[in-house]
Formats: sequence, C-alpha cells, structure tokens
Amino acid sequence: MNATLKHYLDRATTFTWQPEPVDVADMDGVVVIPALAESNSLLHTLGDLAANSRESLRHTMVLVVVNNRPAGSAAQEDIDNNQRTLGLLTAWRNSCPELRLTWIDASSPGRELAVREGVGLARKIGLDWGARWLAEANREDGALICLDADTRVQSNYLGAIRDFYSNAGRWAAVVDYAHPLEHDGHEHTAIIRYEIFLRYCELGLLHAASPYAYPSIGSTISCTAKAYAYAGGMKRRQAGEDFYFLEKLAKTGHISRLYETTVIPAARASHRVPFGTGRSMQAFATGGDELNTLYRPGIYSVLKDWFALATEMLEAPPVQIERQARGLCPELAGFLTQQRFREQMAKLQTNAGNANQLKLQFLRWFDAFRTMKCMHHLRDSVYPDCPLSEAVCALLSAMNMPVAARPGERELLLHLRDICHGQREHTGGLYRP
Repeated sequence: MNATLKHYLDRATTFTWQPEPVDVADMDGVVVIPALAESNSLLHTLGDLAANSRESLRHTMVLVVVNNRPAGSAAQEDIDNNQRTLGLLTAWRNSCPELRLTWIDASSPGRELAVREGVGLARKIGLDWGARWLAEANREDGALICLDADTRVQSNYLGAIRDFYSNAGRWAAVVDYAHPLEHDGHEHTAIIRYEIFLRYCELGLLHAASPYAYPSIGSTISCTAKAYAYAGGMKRRQAGEDFYFLEKLAKTGHISRLYETTVIPAARASHRVPFGTGRSMQAFATGGDELNTLYRPGIYSVLKDWFALATEMLEAPPVQIERQARGLCPELAGFLTQQRFREQMAKLQTNAGNANQLKLQFLRWFDAFRTMKCMHHLRDSVYPDCPLSEAVCALLSAMNMPVAARPGERELLLHLRDICHGQREHTGGLYRP
C-alpha cells in the first residue's frame, strides 16, 4: 500500500460510522453520495446509475451517507425524510441487485453528525471508506467519485470515469456539468445566470493562466485513492468543501477535464448551505441581485499580468517584484502588502532548491483561496462588478473568442458551454503528466 495512503487511513477518525455489510471484492471505483432529506431525488439518481453498463456496475460500489445533525439542530422533517431514505435503500438493494449499493446511517439517534458538521463531513465519511476499500483491494489508483443525491447522470457515466482512470498516472478529474434549463420563470432565469457565473469564472481564470481554473462543483469531482490521501482527504466543512478539496488536489497533482459524460445538478433553491447553487437560487428568488452582475473582466487581466510578472521575476528581490506589481495596478500591490508578500516570498526563495521548485512554491502560496481574496480586493477597491452580459462579452473579446451581438442569456450560456468544451486541452493543477 502507498505509504501516504496508509498514513492517512491509519489516522482517519471517520470509521466509527459503519456501512451496511457489503462484498467489496473486484471493485475499482466507489461513488459517494451524501443524502440529507433526499428520499425522492435519490431514487432518480440511483436509477440513473443502475442504467449504466453491467460491466461498470460490476466494478463500482455506490455508497450513500444518510446524514443529519441531532434533533434540535436538524429539522424534524429532514430527520423523518432520512429515516424513509434508509428504508428505501434496503428495498432498492433487494429489487436491483446489479447495483452494488450500500449505505452509512449517520442519521439515527446516536449516529448523527455533530451540531456544527454538515455535507463536508458526510462526504468525508464516505470517501474515507471508499479509500479504505480501494487500498485493501490494492487499487490505490481506483476512482473515488463524488456525486449528490439530487444530481442526474448519463448512462455512460460510470464507464467514462472507469475508462479515464484505466490509464496509468491519472490523479483527478472534474466531469462536465449542465444544469437543466427546462424550468419556467424566475427559477429558469436564476439557474441560467448561476451557470453563466460558474463558466465565466472558469474562463476568466483560464485567461489569467491560473492553475486553479476549473469549476468547483462537488458532484463533478473524482480522484484516485492515492490522490485523495495526498490531498489530505475531504474537508470537514458545512459548505465550500469542494473548493478547498480541489485546491489541495491541484497543489499535489493534475486535474483533468472529463467531457465524455455529463452530470446534471439540480436547479433548486436551498437554505442548507451559505453559498453554492441552492443558496444563490434562493437569494435570487427572494429579490437578491447577486446573479445580475459578474466580476469586471479587468480583474482577470490584472491577474494575468501578475502571474506573468511574478513567474518571470521569481528570483528577483521581493521588494522589486512588488514595485513592478504596483506599476501593473496599485491596488494589486496593496493586496500583496496586506498578504505580507515580501516576507513570504523571501522565505520561498530561501527554501526552494531551484527555479522550478520556486515557481511551484509560489503558486502554492498564491493559491485558489488567495486568488479569490485578491479578486475581491480588486472588486472592492477599483473594479466594481458590472452587468452580466457586458462582463461576458468583454471577457470573450479579451480572449479573442467570438460572441454574438446582444445575445440573450440562454444563448450566452449555451455559447459558454461550447467554449468550455473547446478547452479540452486545458487542465488544472501544478503538475503535468
């Protein structure tokens, strides 16, 4: 067993939650689905998985983590829904034996998540078990696959992922996604704008030549068991666990884009997490304007110039790098001062053994989270948000990509999907295979 994977599993504290007994022989992939009050949606997701090829189903375990906080911290209707889910899972396994299905009860009294825990821990519980099974089967390059209980998948979903990880040296991937667009009225507008936001941010970071240019959507993520351990496992967060986990995967390996299949996340409002699809939908439905505007494209241009400058001058005195950054954008230099750039850069220069190591260490320091903080600083100080269509058209123009004059929002989204699909050679992470 890989030493890092063994060390991770030896220290894991999530194995107190036990799955229903299941035969894990001849398995090379595990799909992990956290479920909170999803008794209706989950059955559709399981049905989609069951429609995949028999060969893929034979080698893939599906692990559902039914979870909630204790009574008083969780809504009683959610707890009741979870208990229905546990009964339905038993019935489903009996009626559909070709789907290798098991589950963990993190819902019943005495088994709940702690008061301040949420989806991050639920994912972690399932992924830790998946990593353990793959390690015990000597399949450290087998796939750990994140999915959500309200997300639909295609009939080639498992096969496409298995084919991807059958190639040696794979580390991690994000599957293509597309929100359903058949809704009406306010909800239809909200989901179109939210997906435009996601794809716009990805393309903006791609334009900036950031190694963190990928969508952060939990139901699209997969990685090998070995990569999971090197990334330190899933983060125990109530929200944003996908963002921080992908950041760690990018710092330790190579994140590919998998366009051979598509996941369809739900387009619905939710109060469960402080940000993400559901929260954005809910905010828009109640009169919020957060989906009406986007980051101004000038922010991505500043980042592009900064990455080019910094990686070219990495061995120069930090004060000189910061001075050059001030010439690019005074507010960028102000942000670097706030982040103690000179001090941090001096440490990196002292500790790096060569120029390549120094570049890697710099990009680990100016990571996805620090990039986001920099964008917010630039937005708040010099580049205020601008209307959605204006922002997208300006960014595509800066990237020398075509866009129709005065496109409607649906048309704009479909165009962005095509552009993202056209970036097949682009991948994230600090290492190249």
